[in-house]
Amino acid sequence: MKVLCYITALVVVTLGAYDESECSDYDHSDYGCSGHCMDYGNTNCPGGKTMSGLCPNQASHVKCCFTADSDSECATYNHPTAGQVGSCIDTSQCPNNFYISGLCPTKPAGVKCCFDKPTETCSGGGGGGSDGPVPAECMACICQVESNCQEIGCQWDVNSDSCGPYQIKEDYYNDAKYIDSSLGLGWQSCTTKFACSEDTVQAYMTRYATLSRLGYYPTCEDFARIHNGGPNGYKYSSTDAYWTKVSNCL
Repeated sequence: MKVLCYITALVVVTLGAYDESECSDYDHSDYGCSGHCMDYGNTNCPGGKTMSGLCPNQASHVKCCFTADSDSECATYNHPTAGQVGSCIDTSQCPNNFYISGLCPTKPAGVKCCFDKPTETCSGGGGGGSDGPVPAECMACICQVESNCQEIGCQWDVNSDSCGPYQIKEDYYNDAKYIDSSLGLGWQSCTTKFACSEDTVQAYMTRYATLSRLGYYPTCEDFARIHNGGPNGYKYSSTDAYWTKVSNCL
């Protein structure tokens, strides 16, 4: 009996969920800040709605799951207009009452399968909340590679300082501000904060990672290599190693 209890407890721990701020505060475009770090997230997360790089203190198999509290009937439901973006939440948090009943069978009566980004789930955390050409998961992995997605300050890096969670140099910031003049009051004050640094990356990519410059629609690899190597970084072999780090996070 003691052995059986021990094994049961071990399974619960192995398949558990953990809260880390990088995951729980991540502003996902569909699910809001509802992430939980889940063991073997690629297979255990309902619907597979995971992102890598947001559980830095856990083992590599732990992923940030945005439907950890949802039933699989909801997380895998293919809505005819919204797609597979359902999550089980209280109807009071579902904008425009855009939900379907009967898809969250293990939840209380007031919890339905919502197909819109829930309200009141975010507390100003980093990642994915900014508009621009770089997808949320790609942004998260660039952030993870640069700083473990932390609001760090400036540090010396290849002949000049790089600042913040995306380790942005002053020339990079100035190029981005050419596209978005609202980027804070200055390079250091902007790029050391999550929201402004993300906006800087998106503006930089809006300027340089374009169909007209590349001759094709940019991918995460192009965004990562341009971020690392400048406007033409997508052409340079010197950015290959950086892309390998980002791709390993995806």
